[in-house]
Amino acid sequence: MTLARAPASPKVALGVFPTAVEPIAAAPALWIKRDDASSPLYGGNKVRKLEHLLGRAVARGKRRIVTMGAAGSHHVLATAV
Repeated sequence: MTLARAPASPKVALGVFPTAVEPIAAAPALWIKRDDASSPLYGGNKVRKLEHLLGRAVARGKRRIVTMGAAGSHHVLATAV
C-alpha cells in the first residue's frame, strides 16, 4: 500500500523551525519541545499554525485578516504581532 502525500499548503515564514527538543534538568527522563524559541517576537505553537493560515490568505490575495477570541487570547495576540 502506498500513501499519497498531501499537497504542500502555502506558508509565510514567521518562525524558525524545527525547534529544539531538550531534556528537563530536574527530570532527565522527560523532554520538552522548545516552541517558545520559534520566534523572537512571539514564540509558541501559534506561530507554526499562523504560518499556514496566513500563507493561505496571501495565496488567495487577501490583504486583511479578521480574528477573534476571548479576552487574553494568545491566538489573537500572535496574529496581531
